[in-house]
Parts: sequence; structure tokens; C-alpha cells
Amino acid sequence: SCPALLLEPQRTNLLSQSEYVNGSPYVSNSTITSNAATSPEGLVNASKVVPNTSNTFHWFGQVLNSQTSGNYTQTIFAKADTYNHLFMVIRTDSGSKRYGVKFNLSNGTFVDDITFGSPTQTNYSIEDYGNGWYRCSASSNHSSGAVIALFGASLGGALSDINNSFPGDGTSGIYVYGAQLEQGSYSTSYIPT
Repeated sequence: SCPALLLEPQRTNLLSQSEYVNGSPYVSNSTITSNAATSPEGLVNASKVVPNTSNTFHWFGQVLNSQTSGNYTQTIFAKADTYNHLFMVIRTDSGSKRYGVKFNLSNGTFVDDITFGSPTQTNYSIEDYGNGWYRCSASSNHSSGAVIALFGASLGGALSDINNSFPGDGTSGIYVYGAQLEQGSYSTSYIPT
């Protein structure tokens, strides 16, 4: 018999600098420390994301203008630190449609999701990568304009609004690595950029 082959569609990671989320082209209102932890690859190249003390949506991400229509999936590897939760939101149609998802990084479970502007074909997943790392994803359909991929640390409990606002303490956070956005209704293997 033949060994099994893993066949995936050829995709492109649309996010620049997938392993270095601290600086351009990323935008952020969180403090990000590069090379703060060992990534799933075994190198000290994961970043720590720390919400500031303002009562706001604590995020980092990229805006990709003029994307073609279709389904898009964003993924990131995340690991609990002082905070145990990751929030991600994929904004399609230049942000008029939003799909937000929250995951518990202490046990690898889905917590809650929320929508704004009636996004379609939404889904999520979380996969265990060992040593406390999980690969989290969220997908949504896009018609025209920009696709915006946002990620951030979050408090526990259900989502009360799409912006997931809360005051941080300025030192607590989560670890992240390997941000990815690809055109497709599910994630493929990590594509570093």
C-alpha cells in the first residue's frame, strides 16, 4: 500500500511579516514584545501581546485593501500567559461585516462568537499544537473592499460586543505566533511571510 499524502490547495498568506507582529504593516493599540517566548517551531520568536489600561478593544492586525470576493480565513497560534483567552475578528466588506470569536487557551475550547452586519459563511476552529499552543481560526465571506484581520488578548466569559472592550492591567497578556490570512473557507498549513 502507498503512504497517505496530504494534499492542500495552493494558498498565499496575505499578511506580511507573519512572525513579527510588532511594527508596520501591523496596526495595534496593545503593547507587543517580540521574541518573548518559544513558538510552536521551538524557536524564541513568539510575541507577547499586552492590553493597555484603557477600557477599549485591545487588538493588533492588518488591513488588506481591495481584496477579491470569496471566503477568507484568518489563523494564529496562541498560548495563554496571564490571560487565558484569545479574541479574533475578521472584518469583511471594509469592516461593514464582522465575525468575532473567543477561545479559551487554558483548555483549548471555543467560548463564544458574535456578529455585526450579518456576515455569511462564518465558522471557527481550534487545534492543539502541544506545549500550551493552539492554532485558532475564524472565517467569513467577503464581497468587496478591504478584509481586516484582528487578534487580541481577552477576558473570560461570553462576548458582549463585537469590540470586546475591557481595561487591561498593562502587564498581563498572551503569546502569539504565525498570523495568517488566506482566501478560502478553511485554513491550510502555516505559510510564513
